[in-house]
Amino acid sequence: MTYQSENKIIKSRQFTFVAAILSLIIIYLLLKDVGWQGNKQLHTAMEIIATLLAFGAGLLALVRYYTKKNNTFLFIGAAFIGTAFLDGFHAVVTSTFFDHLFPSPPENLIPWSWNASRFFLAITMFAGHWAGKIEFRNVNPRKIEEKIVYLTIGAFTLTSFLFFAFVPLPRAYFPELIFGRPEEFFAALFFLLALIGYFKKGLWKNSSFEYWIVLSLIVGFLSQVLFMPLSFKLFDFQFDAAHLLKTVSYICVHAGLLTSFFYLFRDSERKKIQILAEIKERELAEKNMAKYRGRNELILDSAVEGIIGLDMKGKHTFVNPSALQILGYTEDEMIGKESFPMWRHPHQDGKNHRQQDSLIHHSTIEGVSISSKNDVFWHKDGTPILVQYSISPLRQEQNIIGSIIIFQDVTKFHHSEAELQKFSSVIEQSPTMIQITDLDGIIEYVNPAFTKITGYTSEEIMGKNPRILSSGENQPDFEDLWQKITNGETWEGEFHNKTKDGVFFWESAIISPLKNSRGVSTHYVAIKTDITEQKAMQDRLWHSENLIKMILNQIPQRIFWKDKNYNYLGANKLFASDAGFSSGEDLIGHNDFEMPWKDIANQYREDDRAIIEDGLTKLNFEEPFIDDQGNEQWVRSSKQPLIDQDGNIFGILGNFEDITERKNAEQSLKDYASALEKSNKELEDFANIASHDLQEPLRK
Repeated sequence: MTYQSENKIIKSRQFTFVAAILSLIIIYLLLKDVGWQGNKQLHTAMEIIATLLAFGAGLLALVRYYTKKNNTFLFIGAAFIGTAFLDGFHAVVTSTFFDHLFPSPPENLIPWSWNASRFFLAITMFAGHWAGKIEFRNVNPRKIEEKIVYLTIGAFTLTSFLFFAFVPLPRAYFPELIFGRPEEFFAALFFLLALIGYFKKGLWKNSSFEYWIVLSLIVGFLSQVLFMPLSFKLFDFQFDAAHLLKTVSYICVHAGLLTSFFYLFRDSERKKIQILAEIKERELAEKNMAKYRGRNELILDSAVEGIIGLDMKGKHTFVNPSALQILGYTEDEMIGKESFPMWRHPHQDGKNHRQQDSLIHHSTIEGVSISSKNDVFWHKDGTPILVQYSISPLRQEQNIIGSIIIFQDVTKFHHSEAELQKFSSVIEQSPTMIQITDLDGIIEYVNPAFTKITGYTSEEIMGKNPRILSSGENQPDFEDLWQKITNGETWEGEFHNKTKDGVFFWESAIISPLKNSRGVSTHYVAIKTDITEQKAMQDRLWHSENLIKMILNQIPQRIFWKDKNYNYLGANKLFASDAGFSSGEDLIGHNDFEMPWKDIANQYREDDRAIIEDGLTKLNFEEPFIDDQGNEQWVRSSKQPLIDQDGNIFGILGNFEDITERKNAEQSLKDYASALEKSNKELEDFANIASHDLQEPLRK
């Protein structure tokens, strides 16, 4: 909130206070002579409404207190709960049904029971202001015990009930005096004291709750001063007006409490959203931290400036190599040691100064950034070093935990022109394309490597947008690129571009903002590398891999390969089909014990172990095989070790072909030969018998 808007709100609230006071005075002056006459029924109705409002205000205040404990809310909550009981008691005992049951007549009972409620509320409101002052008088807030408040208010309320029930009350109206009910000024006094206290506290200027409390006290005070003291009989205009204003003051308290709840819930929701946003930012930061930690360390180690970190006591927490070189110390000599006596003790003229007069000391203690263009640090050997430096506080969340110093040996700047020329020479001779654009993306500089690769001259490319090189194909997300670099981030990606002669080429690019000393981006620099050959190699590799895959899938043999743990690394399509898979990639990670041939997997495992552990090669051996239908087949297999470029075995390569038909044919031939041999034997036996039978007659 700006100062102007805050001042406007304060003036508006002050005007409301004045307007409320003047309005009530004017209403009294205009209507004081009205001959209005109410009755008990109207009075009872107004008191019932007041009781409900007081009870509601008390409950809301106590809920607010237990949401975030505050003495003021405790007293207001307890005050209105007690007032509700007293108002309710007042409504009951003064009604037509019950007033005759009490020892005092209505003209005494009604005013005094009213006054008890008002006096009780006034004094507890004043006590609430006093408790609020106690709570924030010291650095550590003091809390008042709840039970003491509740017991005190409960005791007062109970005492009031018993007093009105059993004690005859004196008269309350004094028509012979200027004020018909002078006893009302006791409550008015404490309303005034509470009003002055809350107003002087000043919280109403920026707290809606305190504003409505002040407004409620104004109404309560004026009702006790202007209206009820000037009532000379029951139910006259002043009497009913005071009851109505009491209800209005209760409504003001309701408005303040509801407004307080609104801002409490709104702030809670905002904090919740803020916390969620911080969590997301922290998660993103943690992800990026790992990515950039190595780069940041490289930057620190590579920086030509000396960079030193100090803790709150001025001891070194980190020192980069450039700082060690400039100051002449080793890292072990500096880390954990105090900086002031080591390299920061005297002025340039050799005179000593106190540590507390040091700019570095002030920056750390006061939490401000300071720079100096002409100062002296001291080398380990005692020689002075003319430096310029800047120091900034190191913060962890909102706490200062030390400082960081970045310094340069000023003598180097005498050679800055030569170094600049050297730097320019490096850029001019770099084989990497370098391009600098303004904040609108218009090219202001390109190095010779850029013109050589793109075919454009410097004059042709100056003033153009880099998209002049675009091929229109495979372009990055320019919206993401632009959003990152305009937010001060670095973008990395690839472009598919076209030279001036229409030749397509690929480039890898890193685009970052260039910032001035105030951290404001002034230009964008793009460092690009021609990766056309790498892209072409990737394409050739991809085609080669796919060609090999096609060849393997066309070979009629089954081919597979495993790792050292006997898990499949892949297979051709024919082998995968036998195993019940749609492709060789689906087998990856599986082993033989998960395949249809798991019953004979141990036999395969022994072969694999011999190959991996002993480096054996097994060629053209026959073994059984179970297909995905559970049918036994015979295959001719070959297995050999897979060897990497260092000669280490990292897996198994195997292939086999189905020889089931041949094996079946061989078995059929064996069966036929066996049957033929049996038939020949039977024929031979028959011939022998026949020969014997024929020889016998001949012999005879």
